[in-house]
Amino acid sequence: HCSGPEVFLGAASQRTKNIRMGHGVVLLPKPFNHPVRVAERAAVLDIMSKGRLEMGTGRSTPYEQDGYDVPFDESREMWEEAIRILPQAWTQDTFSHEGKYWRVRERSVLPKPMQEPHPPLWDAASSDESYPKAGENGLGVLSLSILVALEKLGERIASYREGLKRAKPIGHFV
Repeated sequence: HCSGPEVFLGAASQRTKNIRMGHGVVLLPKPFNHPVRVAERAAVLDIMSKGRLEMGTGRSTPYEQDGYDVPFDESREMWEEAIRILPQAWTQDTFSHEGKYWRVRERSVLPKPMQEPHPPLWDAASSDESYPKAGENGLGVLSLSILVALEKLGERIASYREGLKRAKPIGHFV
């Protein structure tokens, strides 16, 4: 856990040349972080690291959600709406969004990331249903494997790979 990952990763990016810089994770349900601000901060980190950002996202734990009054049963829907905004903000000169949880009036989001079309997107997964969903969304999966039996982890990875076969990517690539 890190309350200021962009600060830490920005500093680390100036002391390294090859290692990829990754969030593990930026919480996207409302009200944790506004997706436009996430896109802006991530783009700056991608530029500072010379295109080495891996964008890890998640919806959080029930404990974290309780602290911000995030309804658990809506957190996946909030996360999915927010993560769909990121590639638009990074790749379009101007964009707008009208959704259930977020409203973004037409605007340019600057800066744009160095990686084209945008940094790789990842989803933190800790439940059985998160693995195939990450694959279906064309996202990398950040597997939380602490206290998970190897057999169960193997099943989850297999379900992720099955999801990848049906991928309709949120971003511009799988």
